Amino acid sequence: MQIRRYVLKNVFKTFLGALAVLYAVMGIVQGIKLGGVLSLKDIDLFLLAMVPLTAFILPMALLFSILLVLEKLSSESEMIAMQACGVRKRSWAGILVVLGLACAALQMQIATDWGPRSMKTIQERLKASAPTKIFALLKERDFNDTFKNLVIYVESIDRDDEELRGVYLETKDEPATIITAEYGKLKLVDEAIVMLLLRGSVYQQSDKALRHLDFDSYLFKLEADSGQKMSIRMHQSATQPELKAMIKTWAYSSWVKEYHDRYSFPLLNLIVVMMAVTFGVQRPRTPRFTGFVTGIATLIGYYLVYVLSDRLVRGLIVSPVLGSWLPNLVFAVILVAVWLTRRYLLKDVR
Repeated sequence: MQIRRYVLKNVFKTFLGALAVLYAVMGIVQGIKLGGVLSLKDIDLFLLAMVPLTAFILPMALLFSILLVLEKLSSESEMIAMQACGVRKRSWAGILVVLGLACAALQMQIATDWGPRSMKTIQERLKASAPTKIFALLKERDFNDTFKNLVIYVESIDRDDEELRGVYLETKDEPATIITAEYGKLKLVDEAIVMLLLRGSVYQQSDKALRHLDFDSYLFKLEADSGQKMSIRMHQSATQPELKAMIKTWAYSSWVKEYHDRYSFPLLNLIVVMMAVTFGVQRPRTPRFTGFVTGIATLIGYYLVYVLSDRLVRGLIVSPVLGSWLPNLVFAVILVAVWLTRRYLLKDVR
């Protein structure tokens, strides 16, 4: 019992430190990514955006914490002392499996409920504040290409009334369309950001025709490139019961795979525990950072198999259900193969 507590105490402290480091790194990445979408007033949305990332941070922190602790105990000959006293690996590895199960349960709760709810909250808040945020991107007498396939020029801006005056728009499509208007406003219409233009003209010229149209009012849909940084798809913001109902209506392969990914991906926590226990115990003269290198290789390998399975699903080569569980199946086979190899070909470290 004392050995279990000692190992768990060291792993848990390292686990908390790894969580702090990974959250800090991912927070910096998210801050850079969402800098053009969120401001300091939206700190709550930034924190909500970190919730789904916990599903990726947990298994990474768990893997590295176990590997680093076991490598430290091995290099300082504490593992040899435990084995000399008759302490078998299974006696202390069980508590790490329990920790992996706890992380898997937490990750599944995040993937099936908390994560989608946070995404939905972000989606609703961004839609409500989108006109104001896009309005802030515009500058007087400046050609603005922030918006997708569009260049905007505004003569003057009344920021109190949020009104644009002397508006010029040109699309980047072929043939190009030029729109001019005396006034313009940004509005949210049917969950889409549109520019309401008043008293203007539309010009379009191609090789075969020249079109000219005068209008009193004209709605033009806008899509900011910076907004795509926070794009959230319908199935990503649906909780598990909602996603199941959506699949019954129309079984898109991406929806089905997302549904099963939320159950299969949390099992990665158990896989990394098994991998860490298998490779973490080293001989005292083993090169340093072997555990760290093993952790990196495990994560890269899992990611590559995950990407491959996703491509197979998109190519209609395998079913979405099999594609979701394929990474776990592959690593389970690898783990069994490693165990058999170490059992029959290598000397068991006890």
